[in-house]
Amino acid sequence: PSNEKLEESLKGYKSRADARETWKEEKKAEKSFIPMSKVGDVFCDSWGYDQTNIDYYEIIERPTTHYAIVKRIESRIIETNSCGDYVVSPSKGCYSERYPKDIRVKLKKGYNGDESFRVNSFSNASACDENERNYETGSYNGH
Repeated sequence: PSNEKLEESLKGYKSRADARETWKEEKKAEKSFIPMSKVGDVFCDSWGYDQTNIDYYEIIERPTTHYAIVKRIESRIIETNSCGDYVVSPSKGCYSERYPKDIRVKLKKGYNGDESFRVNSFSNASACDENERNYETGSYNGH
């Protein structure tokens, strides 16, 4: 091989090695993250393909540093627009009868720096204010 190909190969190797080191540092920082949420804090999960669905969760117990027990709470409709879509807000303390089970979750650092947890394979819930307002597609819109 020519010297040019050798230099190109070495640059590629160094680039991959640097990327691996960066990844290791990010993983180490994730492990050092200490969740600060407490009982009563609210989390919001926004999901959907051709519609927007909003689910709220409230922390009801903090058994360990990185884990929490959450329960799904109801959302209340703040306003409805002419298309039948909603602006919703969490109803703290009003637990969902439709989803009565407590869920054990691992708290982690979210994409925007706040705390979050994995709800399922396609969505995460992020910390939110109990007065936060979110857009949700109406029940007859979307699908």
